[in-house]
Amino acid sequence: MPTSSGLHRTWPVAKLRLKLPSLGETRWGGSSLLECAAAEGRPRLRQLLRPLLQKTCFICHDFGLRRCLVALSAPYILLFLTIALLAAACDEPPSKELNQARGAVDAARAAGAREYAQPEFQAALDALERASNLANQRDYRQALNYALDARERAHDAARQAADMRARARGDAERAVQAVQTRLEHASSLLTAAREARLPTRAVRPLVEAVDATEQVLQEARSALDRQDFARAIAALDDIGPQLPAAIDEVYEMLVERAKKGGKG
Repeated sequence: MPTSSGLHRTWPVAKLRLKLPSLGETRWGGSSLLECAAAEGRPRLRQLLRPLLQKTCFICHDFGLRRCLVALSAPYILLFLTIALLAAACDEPPSKELNQARGAVDAARAAGAREYAQPEFQAALDALERASNLANQRDYRQALNYALDARERAHDAARQAADMRARARGDAERAVQAVQTRLEHASSLLTAAREARLPTRAVRPLVEAVDATEQVLQEARSALDRQDFARAIAALDDIGPQLPAAIDEVYEMLVERAKKGGKG
């Protein structure tokens, strides 16, 4: 039962106590709340509240929806508040989520996702474009869903790109080191060839192969410094079999010379 206190009355609702103005300033019934919703320019909220009227009792203050007080059982209070919050959220564009999605896409692009995680990055771009279009069409609920999807896909693309980029760096560094080791071996053979007095014509293919390989190696290192790992690996792949073949040829000549020297 309500209790009186001055010009106001206190109505207990489960564990909740709502303090209402005097009855002369209130209107009873579900239709009052719908009229308030219409007066406040909330047609969507009015539509959402209509199914509840058969099971609930609303008390609405004359001065508008913002001062409407509801007398409900505890479960219906929670349901009413949830619906009201969802209605309010759907009436606003997801600007925060769109900005977060754009930031995530920019971060993924900076991480190299366009190159190292292209499918997932493209999916993030598509979702972001869809979210922007839906927001322009005032379909804010779907726009929010696509914005969240774009943000998540951009994060995934950034993680994939970081992993693939690290792997590409490792591959490029190992390839550069392998070519450097082979060049050092070729330089040692050239020194041995000069000491063994091998004919200049015989060692010329190795000299030319070393010069060409050093140029390619310099190009690969420049690409590595630019963090263009794919270009570094591609450059080293262009070396071809000339250097290994020249190394084997000079090595065989040195072995033959050593054998002849031993017999003498």
